[in-house]
Amino acid sequence: MNIRPIFVRPVITLFVSRFTAALVAHEMIGAGRRQLSMRFVLFLAGFSGFTAQIVSGAPGDLFASINGNGGAGGGAIFQYTPAGVQSTFASGLVLPRELAFDGAGNLFVNVNPFDASGNTLGAILKFAPNGTESTFATGFGNTTFVGEMAIDKTGDIFVTAEDINTLATTIIKFTPGGAPSTFFSTSDQLIGLAFDGAGNLYASDNPTTTGNSKIVRFTPGAVESTFATASSSSIGLSDLTVDSAGNVLVSAGASNSAFTEILKFTSTGVESTFASGLNGNRGLAFDSAGNLFVVERPSTTTGDILEFTPAGVESVFASGIGPSRGNGGPTDLTFQPAGVPDTSSTWTLLLLALTAIFGLKLVLRHQPI
Repeated sequence: MNIRPIFVRPVITLFVSRFTAALVAHEMIGAGRRQLSMRFVLFLAGFSGFTAQIVSGAPGDLFASINGNGGAGGGAIFQYTPAGVQSTFASGLVLPRELAFDGAGNLFVNVNPFDASGNTLGAILKFAPNGTESTFATGFGNTTFVGEMAIDKTGDIFVTAEDINTLATTIIKFTPGGAPSTFFSTSDQLIGLAFDGAGNLYASDNPTTTGNSKIVRFTPGAVESTFATASSSSIGLSDLTVDSAGNVLVSAGASNSAFTEILKFTSTGVESTFASGLNGNRGLAFDSAGNLFVVERPSTTTGDILEFTPAGVESVFASGIGPSRGNGGPTDLTFQPAGVPDTSSTWTLLLLALTAIFGLKLVLRHQPI
């Protein structure tokens, strides 16, 4: 039986608050105090603010955007533990696309609602570590699809804004505060975005006229170059990711609805086939152990998430995802990063409780009556 931490946390938090309150009453009565000092009030405020930021998950949890029932608001973000236990992180989204975490543990997702006239209303949503949702950016234009997203080490957010009529794409860069600027524009269609460990940005580039699809690379100084070109003009490139050795893995296929393989390009641009025989594969992500996860979003059935070991051994991580209608399954993946405090653990909460209790005793003991 799997017990999700999210169900355990409220019980432990209630225990912390009730036990702490009892301790405070005991200490105050024993010391004959009638008022709390300002330092004690600040301590209580700080601890309350800290416990309010308990996150829904833990480093290593996998998050997947689910297309749902198209523009009717049936999209969602599913969350998976390393053991594959699924829960719903957010629902009621319209065409959620790319997912990315920043270094502070905030989760960003692109959504693309349409109004009654067919105009696009693309936006970037932000979910704080405690699950609070807010709108990070809007105003992309009424013929613009907000597609790919990647976040660099400084917290700058890069997204593709694609014209739904011409497929011409602009990469827009947002500061952590939300200020936008144009990073790059092209008449080609850019789909995948991903950073390597050195801060270089990679994008899948599918020409809208003639020529083979390619992967372009941008240095941190925004200098563009061609990293690799697909070996066949019949191959289209989609979502991509970069491993710790600088190899680029990209979903590929004959068309947008027929991605069937994963191509691997070494750090020097040499192409090989990593996996084939897939069914509508799109988003990819590596976990901390180097295992590759990829979504399959078939055109007529529910989707799934596949896992590949570093040696290329394939297994099904999760299945039956999304509605049975075409393209209703998962679209993108991202892992909750390490380095964000894991307050979802019961043991962590107990440690917080003991720390708070000890701190309260010290504060009360050393305050003047």
